[in-house]
Amino acid sequence: MRKRTWLILLAGVGAGVVVTVGVLAYFATRPQPVAAPAAEESPPAVLAFNPDPESSPELSAEKPLPPGTPEEQGCESGAPEPYFSKGAYRDHPFARFPGNRSEERIPLEGGAALTYKRYGCVDSVTEVLYLEIPGQKLESEEEDLVAERWTNVAISRLEPVKFASEHSFEIWRKLLAGVIRLKKTPKGAWQHAVCRDQSEPDADGCAWRTGGLNRFRVEQRGSGVLLTVVDESPL
Repeated sequence: MRKRTWLILLAGVGAGVVVTVGVLAYFATRPQPVAAPAAEESPPAVLAFNPDPESSPELSAEKPLPPGTPEEQGCESGAPEPYFSKGAYRDHPFARFPGNRSEERIPLEGGAALTYKRYGCVDSVTEVLYLEIPGQKLESEEEDLVAERWTNVAISRLEPVKFASEHSFEIWRKLLAGVIRLKKTPKGAWQHAVCRDQSEPDADGCAWRTGGLNRFRVEQRGSGVLLTVVDESPL
């Protein structure tokens, strides 16, 4: 009786071993899913139009960061500093905002005003100058004549400005000097937009490989004229 019991037990163990080995063999030989290779990080293909061409020179109502706030973590560009010389203008508000943004404004002769806004944390940085000139009328002229007139106005107004860096004026002068012709928009403004390699931007902006985006815009704002100059470049 005991011998028969042992034979039954051994037979059960043997069957279990066969089943276990079979299961292991199945999973060992079963085709395993191949993990997709990790996508290589690459810079964005397009530099977005930022800010919008119809953005306003008005200073933000958003609460600014307190003076002395440390540089924002994760940003590839440093914390914004005043773009115009400190102490050169009596009325010179400067403010920093989350997202590594800043804005400031100075008065110019004849009631004109110059506003500078900066956007940029990672990938690209956008700098914008808004030149508000009161008592001017945007006459309808030929494309090249409008470009020549208003780029010369912008350069003459920017030349005496006291920038924090002595190189700033030359950067904007060269950008404006490259504006040969303006196109009229449906809303009556005149605009020039070009990628830095002189190619034409498409609806999404300029491809990363072009090196950036420049824009010059002239429009009637109330009883005066607003000139907007945009310089956008990768970091």
